[in-house]
Amino acid sequence: MDWLRRITVTGLRMLALAVAAWLLTPAAASAPAKAPGSLVILTNYYRVTGSNHWDFRLSKAQNRPWKNGDTFDARTDWRVTWNYEFQPVAGGFRLKNVRIVTTASITMPRLEPEPGTDPETIERWRNYFKLLMEHELGHVSIARQAGVEMRRAMSGLSAIKFNSEAELKEALDKTASRVLRTYEEKEKDFDRRTNHGMSADPSAEKPEATAKK
Repeated sequence: MDWLRRITVTGLRMLALAVAAWLLTPAAASAPAKAPGSLVILTNYYRVTGSNHWDFRLSKAQNRPWKNGDTFDARTDWRVTWNYEFQPVAGGFRLKNVRIVTTASITMPRLEPEPGTDPETIERWRNYFKLLMEHELGHVSIARQAGVEMRRAMSGLSAIKFNSEAELKEALDKTASRVLRTYEEKEKDFDRRTNHGMSADPSAEKPEATAKK
């Protein structure tokens, strides 16, 4: 079975220092990172050009891979997949084993500054990128927790004898749906608390407002 939850975000907390460091390396683009607990992390980038923060903002708007009207700078898509084994027992079936794999795909902006871009501007971008990635890792952490909880909840079904494989499958489906609804609410709460990572963007101010400072 395959349940998909899609989250759009702009940019919290680290999943793990090692994973965070790996993800902040540009060479990690499109390569899978495997972490304990059957978690696979993929990173992708889209191109951002210019010489100032306003240029960067316009470039992000033009080059974001998603064209559905969302104005977020980054995006995390994740899904939890599972497969299971069962065994016939007297009068029915029991769950024998369940394997959970959580896959998270992060899409981030990558700066290609024009020659002569002010070093301070580039440094501000780096800080913005770091905060944006930390926010995305917050979503990855929620995805990981969803996978862990799904495994725990599904494994608990092994104590139950089911009349048929279809009944067992239905119980697994209902368990998955319940767990994912819970973590969907956690996603919403996370974005409410972090304002979708908007504070990470140094170009959030209009150019004229920036110029007055």
